[in-house]
Amino acid sequence: MAAFIAIVAIFVTGDRNFPSFTGGLFSDGPPIAVALSDATTLTILSGEVKIKPKGAPDWKEGLQGQTLATGDSIRAAKDAAAIVTYFEGSTTAIEDEAEIVLSKIEKNPNGVTTEISTQIVVGKTWTKVARLLDPASSFAMETQSAVAVVRGTEFAVGVNPDGSTVVTTGEGEVALAPPGAPPGSAVLVKAGFESKASPGQPPTQPQPAPPPKRAIRLTLASPAVPLVTDDKGRSTGCVKVGEVACAQMVNQIPGSDYSGPQSEPQVITFALVEGKDRALTTSYTGTGAGGVYHIQGEVIDDGAIKSSTQFAANIKPNESQQTGLTAKGDGSITDFAEPVVVDSLPFKGALSAALLGPTPTGEAGMQIATFSAQKTA
Repeated sequence: MAAFIAIVAIFVTGDRNFPSFTGGLFSDGPPIAVALSDATTLTILSGEVKIKPKGAPDWKEGLQGQTLATGDSIRAAKDAAAIVTYFEGSTTAIEDEAEIVLSKIEKNPNGVTTEISTQIVVGKTWTKVARLLDPASSFAMETQSAVAVVRGTEFAVGVNPDGSTVVTTGEGEVALAPPGAPPGSAVLVKAGFESKASPGQPPTQPQPAPPPKRAIRLTLASPAVPLVTDDKGRSTGCVKVGEVACAQMVNQIPGSDYSGPQSEPQVITFALVEGKDRALTTSYTGTGAGGVYHIQGEVIDDGAIKSSTQFAANIKPNESQQTGLTAKGDGSITDFAEPVVVDSLPFKGALSAALLGPTPTGEAGMQIATFSAQKTA
């Protein structure tokens, strides 16, 4: 039987603010083009995705928007992609040939404390963990060879065929320890560092994490907020709901980072694969009084700009425009297409009703995590 570890996210109040929703969330305006949910649901982006309900002997074809429950298993076929949106706003993007089990998805009677645990049976996943106010809430993902406790962060976890685990921290810090280790024995992996834990061995001392060899960087100067959608239908950035330009930040593209709507300029980055074209759809929604926005796309190779393109356009308040470009496998980048006005954004997925609205302190945020696992006997 495979041995598993728990990767646990402990929630704390964040330093990123979502926009205020007072008087705007459900105002008269364009139709809401996304689903609002307080349940755990499945979004199928591409390919074949199957579900095996708890206790069922056979796999069945997954349905778009299907409600999921504790004990359900989800499996994506080769080249398929899907998103699980948990009731409290966290999301897990399932890579091709990945399989996960929803071990526990519960909300305590107080309606605030949540407990979520997901087991990765095989394959790679990318998880955005919503940051909630209640410090007793937890989010766990099980894989092999170590226990990583999140402290308001974004981080990556990779499990190698030999069962070893590599944790890389992008923001904040991660406490990494072997399963069953006593409190206080963890190694703290801070932002920009990584550590490796092999079965039966303590984790290594953190070392600087190597940056991706090739990445794309999209930089947007206001007055607008961005949403980038890749060729598998996964999106990172701001989703518009009604008259609210950034009703919720989403992060579905594996390895992506969004600086947030309050930053100026706003930046979205993620890794590229050498030799493979990456077609991207970029959308923008006007904020404030509108005006001229500027967007720049850059391919970064080994930390240096290899190619770039840019354009500027005028946008009206709450208007959505759409364009796109392709990052080529040879490191070049195409020009942005001429922007067109659109009625809705290409975002696919459910938005959690739990995250649509200000907290009592007006603060909210998100943590980003990636998890991957190899199936073992």
